[in-house]
Amino acid sequence: MHPDIPKFNTPFPYTRGAGGGAITEKTCKCSGATPGRRSGTPDPAGYRDTEAATRVQAVEVTVRLQQEIDHHLKLLELLRDHLRGNGDFSITHFTTEADRLHARWPAFQAINWIAPDGRMLAAVPGVANLTAGQSPETNQSLNVMDVQDAASAFRRALTTEQVAATPPLDLRAGGRGVVTYLAVHDDDEIRGVI
Repeated sequence: MHPDIPKFNTPFPYTRGAGGGAITEKTCKCSGATPGRRSGTPDPAGYRDTEAATRVQAVEVTVRLQQEIDHHLKLLELLRDHLRGNGDFSITHFTTEADRLHARWPAFQAINWIAPDGRMLAAVPGVANLTAGQSPETNQSLNVMDVQDAASAFRRALTTEQVAATPPLDLRAGGRGVVTYLAVHDDDEIRGVI
């Protein structure tokens, strides 16, 4: 088991992340599972304990995953605030700051700088994601507005100034994932989208 994930039978605080809701603390404890009978017939009480333990572990993993997602979204908000505070929205400055962020938190598959019209301007980390951001036919920058699920979330980010996410989709860099967009406003002007 990963050291950051709470061990079974250990009190674990349940908290709800940035999505809203009350913050409460509960303690999860389950009795251990009892082994099945030697005759090969399962012990119903043992299965109930195992089922309860599995449910608790599923909740713990869900909570931990939500905390990680909330943490990474907060990091993107900090990057946005830094860009606004600095007033430098250049590709070079974005790439420098996003590289620093990615070096400390490599769980980000990519941190992209996207123009308000949807064109991908920069991708961190570089080569694999930059290649993913190029159209193989024209070698030009891809536009998130050309992908239906991405376009919907992108437009939401532009209008709400909040993080907007796609449903799970096939990523250009490979695999499936959820893409989040966060618009960077400077006064009333949208400078780009992370």
